[in-house]
Amino acid sequence: MVEPVEGQDALRHRAEQLQLGAQQEVLAIDCPPYFDSPTDNPIEFQLLARGVECRVLYDAPGLESSTRMDFVMRCVEAGEQARSLPSVRMKMLVADRRCAMIPLSFEATESTAALWIRPSPPLTALVTCFDLLWERATPLAAARATGELDDRDRELLALLAAGAKDAAIARSLGLTPRTMTRRIAQLMTELNARTRFQGGLQAARRGRL
Repeated sequence: MVEPVEGQDALRHRAEQLQLGAQQEVLAIDCPPYFDSPTDNPIEFQLLARGVECRVLYDAPGLESSTRMDFVMRCVEAGEQARSLPSVRMKMLVADRRCAMIPLSFEATESTAALWIRPSPPLTALVTCFDLLWERATPLAAARATGELDDRDRELLALLAAGAKDAAIARSLGLTPRTMTRRIAQLMTELNARTRFQGGLQAARRGRL
């Protein structure tokens, strides 16, 4: 179920093998240390070009470099789904939810050894961990595109969180039903919320209300 991988060359080879073998989805948690350039991952662009979904969760301090952030946004523009958390001090790479790699130590200052994990309860636990962290994280594209919410959006989200109906929200904000529906859909996408009530809660959780 679990196989140790040691040495820079072996780590690089296994990481490439895992990504190139993906047919549907790659999940990754990204934070230092890196054994290759943090602003160069040509394999991901290949995956995105052939329709493989790539979801990457970034450790926010690792994005403070403008060079790093510019690279990440190029990935987003190519189709990567990117989110960040204030602190997520672990690394993970999962392909099609059937195999994964994690460092042997999350506290190591350099990448020298990892664990290759095949279908098993530990793999299920890792994927569950990723999904839970993903739900808590902030979408990078939305954060950059929208910046701070204006007063009308805050009021709209507050009304959603309160469970107000469409007609009441439209009247309160002085919007036409079509304009209100369109703006709600945009906010729901930015907040990765499946229901309107969840959209209000997500906004509150992220400090937007």
